[in-house]
Amino acid sequence: FSYHVKTFALLVACVIHYELENYIYLEKFVKICEIQIKKINLKDHYILVFIKELLKICDCNSLKDKISKFEYLKKYISEYLKKEGLEDYIFEFDLLLWLESKIKNKSMLEFVRVKANKAYSNN
Repeated sequence: FSYHVKTFALLVACVIHYELENYIYLEKFVKICEIQIKKINLKDHYILVFIKELLKICDCNSLKDKISKFEYLKKYISEYLKKEGLEDYIFEFDLLLWLESKIKNKSMLEFVRVKANKAYSNN
C-alpha cells in the first residue's frame, strides 16, 4: 500500500509541474522518480513511463503531436492499472480524466463536472 501512495504522490507532483509549465524541474524529477522506483524494486513502473513521456510532450511543437502522446499515455496507463488491479486505486485525482482533458484540449474542470453530473444523475 505505501509504495502506491509514494508513487501516486510523485505522479501528482509531475502533473502540477507540467500544468505550471515548470519543465526544467520535470527533467530533474525523472531522476528522483527513478531512484524512488528502484527503492521499491519495480521495473517499467507507469509513473516513470508517465514522466518520461511528459518530458517528450513538453518538447512537442504541435498540438497534434501532444494529443497523440497523451492518447498513448492514457492507453498505456489504463492497461497498466487494469493489469495490476489498480484501476480503482487512483485516490482523489483521476489521472485518466486529466489525460482525457489534455487530449481534448479542454479544462479538466469541464470533465470533472461532466463526471460529477453523471454520478449525481445515477443516484
